[in-house]
Amino acid sequence: MFDGWRKRRKLKKELARVVRLHEAEVRAAKNIGVDLIILKDEDDISSLWWLETADLVRRAQRYGVEPPPRGLVTGHEPFWETNTRTGRTYLTDSGVGKIAHETTEAIFDYWKRWIEIVSPVATVLIALFALAVSILALYLQLKHAPH
Repeated sequence: MFDGWRKRRKLKKELARVVRLHEAEVRAAKNIGVDLIILKDEDDISSLWWLETADLVRRAQRYGVEPPPRGLVTGHEPFWETNTRTGRTYLTDSGVGKIAHETTEAIFDYWKRWIEIVSPVATVLIALFALAVSILALYLQLKHAPH
């Protein structure tokens, strides 16, 4: 379990280092509208995306959300991309957005159901507590009243 976290953290640090080293080139490429890919580090980036995809899919499945389909869906961008050199498949930006949105809705529904279950019980408990306090106050008032 911790090996995946360590590997992801190491890859993120390495990616940040590469971005710092090539920051001027990346900025210049963005200014002229060119996608700059540093081939030496493409496998590390692919591994990072693959690890983050696995983590995102695992989290989504915990709440009952299935990952987007792997085939081409008509009218949508492809949700999955495969690195030809490593053979690893990971979610594209549209796939990440889709699964993140569905997971957020599933988490919201999960907590909404819990609130619907707990709120009536909490209301009854608060009412019983208020009744007990009022009975105690009445008892103490009657006990200390002059005869």
